[in-house]
Amino acid sequence: MADEAYGVPWNFLTEYSVLYNFPEITEISEDDSDTFMMYCNNITHLACELQLPDYEPSLTINNDGLEPGYREDGSGNVMTYDIANDETDTYYNYHANISALLLLGRWLDYLKENGVYDNTRIVIAADHGFQCGDFPDLILDDGTDMEGATPLLLYKDFGAHGFTSSDEFMTNADTPSLAMKDIISHPINPFTGNEVTTANKTSEPQYITSSHLFSILESNTADMTQFDTSDGKWFTVSGNIYDKTNWSVNDPNK
Repeated sequence: MADEAYGVPWNFLTEYSVLYNFPEITEISEDDSDTFMMYCNNITHLACELQLPDYEPSLTINNDGLEPGYREDGSGNVMTYDIANDETDTYYNYHANISALLLLGRWLDYLKENGVYDNTRIVIAADHGFQCGDFPDLILDDGTDMEGATPLLLYKDFGAHGFTSSDEFMTNADTPSLAMKDIISHPINPFTGNEVTTANKTSEPQYITSSHLFSILESNTADMTQFDTSDGKWFTVSGNIYDKTNWSVNDPNK
């Protein structure tokens, strides 16, 4: 990875500009009507190097000596990345992800400043994880990088304050239930006719297969509803995902 770069891809700028302008395109009303907004942004799919320390696009980028290649959160979880020998763009993915979080934080600050943060429920969910090798505690003893199975899920309920993290088992499939909780009684999926519920998540073991999970970006499968999992391993997890002892290899057919 070079310490100097020039410009950023136009498709990244397109996604970046929308998040950057979220405060400007947010309309705040004085009435008490209920509203719902859902938005998809692809900025985290567009890896590129940004100018530190603010992770912003620039015509010229020079991060020489600004990136330590190491992060640690308040819970002791460690993130590392090999800047000098990055051949998979994972470092650039990191830049795109941090940029997205900073822009979302900017918008959340705007909601607070305008008095509508407390009465708003917010769910931020990623569509999938990615094998970046950034978290040593997520690389199992057999070498499988479970970062590929840990997409981002952030949730703020009405009237919630502060920031906490939970070790409760969650998936990005919980998003509809989180969004409709205590708003729609017994919600029904209009496409299947089935009730939207998370009951099955705790009523039986949940299995994760490595067969397609870690090759989704390379897949050319036209039908993205069925996958051959015969060549994959199967895993289960409970509790804190950053504790390798909570992961196990399983055969769901036994």
